[in-house]
Amino acid sequence: SGSKKNKNGGDDSQQSNRPSAVGNLPQSVTKFEEKILLTINNAVMTSLVMFHAFQDIIAISDESSVSIWSLGNSSRIMDIRNKHTVERSPEKDMVKRINTVESSLFTPLAEPRITAMNWINESYDALLLLGSDDGVVKVWRDTSCSDSIAEQLAGQGSGSRGSINANSSTTGRESSNGKQLLPSTVELATAFAALPDIAETSRGSGMLLSWQQATGTLFAGGNSSTIRVWDLDREQCVRVFDTGTKLCLTALATTVGAFAPSPMNSPNAHRNGAELAAIENVDIPLAWSFAGFADGSIGVYDERVASSGGRVHYARDHTSWIVSAHMRADAQEVVITSSVRGIVKFWDIRSWRTYKTLEVQKSPLTSMTVHNCAPVIATGSHAQFIKILTFGGEQLGNIIKYHDGFLGQRMGPITSLTFHPHRMMLAASAADCIVSIYATADDTHSHSA
Repeated sequence: SGSKKNKNGGDDSQQSNRPSAVGNLPQSVTKFEEKILLTINNAVMTSLVMFHAFQDIIAISDESSVSIWSLGNSSRIMDIRNKHTVERSPEKDMVKRINTVESSLFTPLAEPRITAMNWINESYDALLLLGSDDGVVKVWRDTSCSDSIAEQLAGQGSGSRGSINANSSTTGRESSNGKQLLPSTVELATAFAALPDIAETSRGSGMLLSWQQATGTLFAGGNSSTIRVWDLDREQCVRVFDTGTKLCLTALATTVGAFAPSPMNSPNAHRNGAELAAIENVDIPLAWSFAGFADGSIGVYDERVASSGGRVHYARDHTSWIVSAHMRADAQEVVITSSVRGIVKFWDIRSWRTYKTLEVQKSPLTSMTVHNCAPVIATGSHAQFIKILTFGGEQLGNIIKYHDGFLGQRMGPITSLTFHPHRMMLAASAADCIVSIYATADDTHSHSA
């Protein structure tokens, strides 16, 4: 496939010399500095982080709950507990999960592990969608209506870098100047079993979600042999893809309508007996999914194909657990994947082949994120460091190992990385319950704490 390897990040313990292409750029564009430090107390670990595209807030999950924080003043705004209860039926001898207030008829159930987060309707009255390892999706409203509280807290801090503990929740309390803050409450809009055939286990990927805002389509997969496509407007599952493997799905990238490669171009389309299905309703956009699995294999699933469970392509270019799969809005024919072994591959789905391979690190890779607008990726390691690189494998700045400050401590094993959708900002969560937010000096929207 004409792959070439770049071993610029081969030695994790040493800083690579800055390539000339990057050296010609100002540090205000290429150097990420720690701007905000959030310490989430009373949490086992922080597992997921996600910026809001248009508001200065960030969602942070510790697996059992989600907290919303203000980027403007490094203050926690609200908490969401992802809690279930259980009803025991002696007649049917079964356990039924339901969402309701606790009473004497119900006994607490171990809280499900949150494994996926997505914002819905970010441009107006955003909703927060949470997916857990029991296959249940919950949609919360009023999660981004935090401007009033953020404005009340503005100006309390000083300096260019903020730090605050999660014990100082602003929900229904008094601010530091003694002024009573407005209470921030959230409401459960809806909940449903998006992946009813999920294998409930503490191991594996749990449930993964991919949201398509333009069409209101939600894709769900994970510890299951299926990928389900949901039309949230109709609250209906419109398609079920059969993954064709018993291994858990570990990465998911999707698109709807805008770009749909011909499934008949796949090298193994005829071998799989793929046949195009007739699309009766032209108003329904076509959907397809790019999925990565625990053994390093990938599968591509197309709604137009009725046979083989919708799978039109299968390959195994990676040799270990696929950590992530990303598709940029400006180049939907390209999918970028990463594996635990530190290998990053670029796929051109028009030819169904990889055209570039980067070896970014030798230690176990635990997270990777791709910027939506800039040709930049960031990788996190179990060996407690972060690398930021270009698509060509050129390292931007130093390897990030320590938090800023005179007594900056070593960061914990990285659990999640995410870029801001529109700004040069990076959020990183780690097993030490500290969330770091980095930004370039050229980011004109940088806040003071």
